[in-house]
Amino acid sequence: MKYILSIFALFLLSACTISQQGQNVHLPKTELEENLSTDYDKKIALIIPENVLRSYTKIIINSTLAYVLRQNAEFSVDVFLVQNENEDRLKDALEDIENNGYKFVIAALTLRGLNSIEKANSKMYFYVPTIHKKNANTKNDRIYFGGIDYDEQINRLLNIANTKNIASFYDKSSLSSNLNYNILEKIPSARTYLLSKEERINFRSLLYSKGSLSNTAVFLNTPIVESAIISSQLRVYELKNISLFSTQITYNPTLLSLSQANDIRNLYIANSISNVDYELSYINELLDQSIDYNWVAYSTALGVDFFYTNFMNKNAKRIFKEQIKENQVIYDIRIMRTDGFSFKED
Repeated sequence: MKYILSIFALFLLSACTISQQGQNVHLPKTELEENLSTDYDKKIALIIPENVLRSYTKIIINSTLAYVLRQNAEFSVDVFLVQNENEDRLKDALEDIENNGYKFVIAALTLRGLNSIEKANSKMYFYVPTIHKKNANTKNDRIYFGGIDYDEQINRLLNIANTKNIASFYDKSSLSSNLNYNILEKIPSARTYLLSKEERINFRSLLYSKGSLSNTAVFLNTPIVESAIISSQLRVYELKNISLFSTQITYNPTLLSLSQANDIRNLYIANSISNVDYELSYINELLDQSIDYNWVAYSTALGVDFFYTNFMNKNAKRIFKEQIKENQVIYDIRIMRTDGFSFKED
């Protein structure tokens, strides 16, 4: 199973070994400091179903590597790549990880994979950067969650909109559909507009298919490119007094480069990333990613920070300010606006 890290990462990694589970990337482990508890081995396993998370595989690995470099942290990291979240495959991987003495695991899984952790009845500690606890339905106190709270982001945006005249644009992707469903649960009268990639979209017909969208709070529950197109078309057809709202799904500078300033002048974005460590940002940039805009990278590093400063080296200073309550990371939600060139907190 092949996985290619960036040139910078390869330069920094001291050794690589390949196992039946996938590629294990090993960072050197130094001797334990005398003032640390010997009850915990200073190593973390990353388990990633690469065919499920696809491009996030590199992001999760590089985010962890960046944290190690930023903290000059004295622990080793091994990456276990599994093709998918097949229950038997994950069970074997988890047994392999535990048998090799790991106590801490960053498990970048979906709900299907989480179910395998539950069945494993492991004594290891898990941090799942990709899931929010409210979606997990688990009481396992050894599993911690780092997913952002899209539900609460929508609540904040609805409070700002302060109207029931809501329109929701979405596509067939899992996240987009879930965001649309969440809005309908709160505002059953919301008008919904499905963007299909299978057919050419006649935006004039779509935008007027359920009456005029003038004086409407429009939720963009679509990826960045689609959101930029929708905001542009709303302006082209001169729909009046429209405010735009979006969750973390569009918080990315790419939206600014794809949009004209007037298209997104009335856009409100809910953002749960609050990184203030410029050195960590810089190292991530060297690894060709942004921890300031990619919430999976942010959540992953936060989980590594949690394990390292709470269990491995209690003298180390935390990088992240977020607290974990009842096994879930509690994120601040900031409302961002844009002038078309940058994001600023409202």
